[in-house]
Amino acid sequence: MHQRLISLGKSALLFFALSALLSSCGLLYKDVELHGVKSAHVKRVTSKFVELDLMVEISNPNKYEIRIVDSDLEAFADTMRIGRANITKEIVIPPESSGEYHCPVRANFDSGFANNLGAFVRLALNGPVEIDVKGEISGKALFLTRTISIDIREEFEF
Repeated sequence: MHQRLISLGKSALLFFALSALLSSCGLLYKDVELHGVKSAHVKRVTSKFVELDLMVEISNPNKYEIRIVDSDLEAFADTMRIGRANITKEIVIPPESSGEYHCPVRANFDSGFANNLGAFVRLALNGPVEIDVKGEISGKALFLTRTISIDIREEFEF
């Protein structure tokens, strides 16, 4: 029994050492690059949220696919805080690829923004609006999950 516990302990230690090596080794994992938002279309607007269809350009230099599985984002229009935003569908990026990917997003309005929705519409109709998205996106590859921070600023015509 004691020998079996030692063997189990060695196996667990080896598993955690390999996991740490794979997750922290720059040779095995290269950062996925977000090159920017290529287009944005408003799909649906209510008094509580907006749904957007984005086309984003992403490069995956790794030899395995990456799945974007979760997000926790804050969105701003010029200096006005829009609210919390999330990617609503998993995005699969094939290995060693670069391309444009459909990224559906839903942003739930903060009460302050919902009360000023009319001011935002007037702003958007007068020219380009700077949209700033900050937060975290989680991706999964093989059995590992990695969360990265993003801060994207783009100008859009509505």
